[in-house]
Amino acid sequence: MTEDQRLCVVRRFIEEGWNSGSGTPVGDIVADGYESNDGVFLAFSGDSRGPHRMRGAEAVTSHIAQYHEIYDNLRFTIERMTVDGDTVTTVWAPTGTTRKETFIDRAGRQRPFELKDVGVSRTAVVDGKVTRHDLFWARDPLSP
Repeated sequence: MTEDQRLCVVRRFIEEGWNSGSGTPVGDIVADGYESNDGVFLAFSGDSRGPHRMRGAEAVTSHIAQYHEIYDNLRFTIERMTVDGDTVTTVWAPTGTTRKETFIDRAGRQRPFELKDVGVSRTAVVDGKVTRHDLFWARDPLSP
């Protein structure tokens, strides 16, 4: 694959997957062996002892839906992308407002939390498929 093709795959993964909220449109570009560090602290199951990486194409679709249940108008704006071999590094800015969690502002009004941040992801693309997507941002994964 060319660098441009890898950039297109990752752009589609973010735009049609994460920004659409369903994740379904990217099912054809997520590898069966997909894995991610996102949600690692929440991914406890079965016989595993402690956290593990999120794995599989179905897991990413479900994970995207979970984010959209928490945030209204969730959007990841791509600011910069670079390619190094099979890996695309993307700098992005997420925005959105919490649907359920609120705080009381200085004027005494109840308001939703606003997501305004910057993050970086490293996405491996092999044979036109996203095989790994690790993201790093300052937001505490247990709260908005």
